[in-house]
Amino acid sequence: MEKTTLPTTVPKTIGLLPILDLRKAPSGGANFTYTVSAILAPDERTTGELFDSVESCLYDAGTALRNYFDGVQIRYDGIALGTYAVSRLVNDPLGLFDELLQRLIATFRMRTRSHAAAPRAPRSGAVTIAAPITGSTTGDRHDS
Repeated sequence: MEKTTLPTTVPKTIGLLPILDLRKAPSGGANFTYTVSAILAPDERTTGELFDSVESCLYDAGTALRNYFDGVQIRYDGIALGTYAVSRLVNDPLGLFDELLQRLIATFRMRTRSHAAAPRAPRSGAVTIAAPITGSTTGDRHDS
């Protein structure tokens, strides 16, 4: 087996730090899987290298994914919005953004309705406050 030489420094391409999450496959055995995500690099001082729009972000992700995948599940801030063809990210990022925005709005409306329709404890209208009786107003104690 030939030994691979790895670079000692990694060139910085954008202000994001990739996260490679390796996991043992649920099926067990010697199978593994991974996910790739990214966070803002901790040493990033400016946002000049970040995407200026969701459409730009979709397009860039599409160009990175198109050689490897046909579809991608899209989430916004952890909220699943559906699975889409990777080609849409590249060929129609603005149209896809509009569709994702409509799904996100519908999700928030549904959550708001279900929260508003949730049963609530009945209110009596009166509030009772219990306070201990401390004796006289002068602080003297009177025993009977």
